[in-house]
Amino acid sequence: MNDHKFIVALIAGSTLCIGFIAWGAIKFGNPSRSTHTATAVEAPPKNPQLDELSTQIRVLDQRLAALAEAEAAGAGQSLTRKPATATEGEILVKWVDAPLVLDPANTIWVQAPVTTVALQAQNQAVPMADKVSVSQVRVQGLTNGRQIAWRVAWKDVTPNRLVDAARFSDAVAVQLPLKSNAAYTMGATGFPVQILHWKALWQQDLDVHFQDVEDLYPNYWTDLYWFASGPFPYRVPDAFSRPESRDWFIAYKAGNPMSNIERAVSAEELTAEGFGSLTHQSDSVTVARGTWQNGEWSVVFLRPMETIDPDDFQFTPGTRDTVGFAVWDGAADNVGARKQHSLWVVFEVQK
Repeated sequence: MNDHKFIVALIAGSTLCIGFIAWGAIKFGNPSRSTHTATAVEAPPKNPQLDELSTQIRVLDQRLAALAEAEAAGAGQSLTRKPATATEGEILVKWVDAPLVLDPANTIWVQAPVTTVALQAQNQAVPMADKVSVSQVRVQGLTNGRQIAWRVAWKDVTPNRLVDAARFSDAVAVQLPLKSNAAYTMGATGFPVQILHWKALWQQDLDVHFQDVEDLYPNYWTDLYWFASGPFPYRVPDAFSRPESRDWFIAYKAGNPMSNIERAVSAEELTAEGFGSLTHQSDSVTVARGTWQNGEWSVVFLRPMETIDPDDFQFTPGTRDTVGFAVWDGAADNVGARKQHSLWVVFEVQK
């Protein structure tokens, strides 16, 4: 049920309740009179309470008529919804009466205002970024009351989806404060933040296949891979279905989330209380999808408005808080703390 129909039902119910109250006022409002003993018809005395109830019924009837007229005209917007007006420099998370989607190119994003957010080089912790290769991101937000989605886009002439000893993936992050006065530099002790992190490498894992040695070096060869099944090149994870074959995947066996060979999503959730404290959240509800087209990355993060995880930022209609963004440009050797990031930006979730 959308807000428009909810208001109609609420007003109709209110009218019914007021009608019962009015009936009670007539029947029981003057106990000295009895319908069984009256011998003559006389004008009832003035009853201010009954007059007030009658006025309220007329007003509610008028509102019902107005709502019916709006429904007939195809006006699907709630009469009480706050107007969608974005303040300059702030992000308005626009309310839409529709399912939210992960596709960054979906036409639903036409409804969301665009806010340009400036980025600066991270120069407070090593490894520092000596220059800014991505100077800004364009941010949009949507909610349908149950879910919230962020769309972050930036210019990048070279998509970087693979990693090697000196080769790094493009990436983007959304940062939210879990406590007031948290620092935009990944929080501080006692002032944690939550981070939603997407990598182009992980997107490639999902869109194509798990990225492995043969994707970096197509001409490599090996005669044997312990306990692997099937022919060379022994694709991960398909050729390693036997439990004993995975014993040789040391980081995977240790539970390192960066070595997940069965990744199902291209984003992760983390918390931090300052540089060097980044911690993976094992129970993640955020999903994401990124696409590169015509020299630009566009990434959508999607998650529920509210969760039961105390380490998750909780959104409600009308939430007004701050958010931050960071971008890693693989072509500029961005990795770890070597990145560009924003200051806090005010956002508001439309009621």
